[in-house]
Amino acid sequence: MRPTVVTQLASRFPELLRNQDSPLPCTVDPNLFDPDAGGPASLARSLCYQCPLVQACAAYACHHHRRGIWGGTTERERRLAGYPPRPCHPAGPDSKGEN
Repeated sequence: MRPTVVTQLASRFPELLRNQDSPLPCTVDPNLFDPDAGGPASLARSLCYQCPLVQACAAYACHHHRRGIWGGTTERERRLAGYPPRPCHPAGPDSKGEN
């Protein structure tokens, strides 16, 4: 999913990639940015900060409730900045918790 999203962001902001000679780090090893894969967050963050799309990725993650490291931010940091967590799925017909 991440490489596709980043490719879409890159197509929206081609001017940011004019001097980019190598592939974007998150497209080479997307698992590094996934908290469930167990990669070190500090490495993922440092790679984000070197990327010209860092602000676009952070904004995308905030508005689309993405998990993992996006634009050098964690899901918790985005939530603390005022962006709501991902929407929960309804509990079903008894969503009020009444039996």
